Amino acid sequence: MIYVERRDWDVKHQLLSSIEKAKRVLDYEPQTAFEDGLNRVHEWFVGNWKNIEKSAEF
Repeated sequence: MIYVERRDWDVKHQLLSSIEKAKRVLDYEPQTAFEDGLNRVHEWFVGNWKNIEKSAEF
């Protein structure tokens, strides 16, 4: 293996998510708004954090 310096095109500086292709190709429509889903995930982590700490290695 030969190490070379990182080039400009080796790194994506910004990534944007989109479900447009899933909508177009799979006829997909989300059942939960992004913000609502994010809030639900956050609430789940807060409510389960003690169990997560017990079972995960950080």
